[in-house]
Amino acid sequence: MPPALDDPILRSLIVISEVVSSYSDSDWKDGGLALSLTSALAAGWRHASSEITADAGLREAFLHILMELCSRSVAEAIHLRDRISHIIPVGS
Repeated sequence: MPPALDDPILRSLIVISEVVSSYSDSDWKDGGLALSLTSALAAGWRHASSEITADAGLREAFLHILMELCSRSVAEAIHLRDRISHIIPVGS
């Protein structure tokens, strides 16, 4: 296992990225899923940006979740995308 994936929080990004597109509209509208995921991504970026940028699988998982959030017009996710776009090229 790559060192970055020793961290359970970083490892969870990969698991979440595999299911994030399957959440129903009610999952997104009820219970604050979008804000919770955005907060988790922002915290992950603050604490492990070098690991995220260095590990291709982790980076792909992070960006997949981020792009799902941005596609749902989550303002905080769009802000995070804009903040990191100079480090990791991200789609709009």
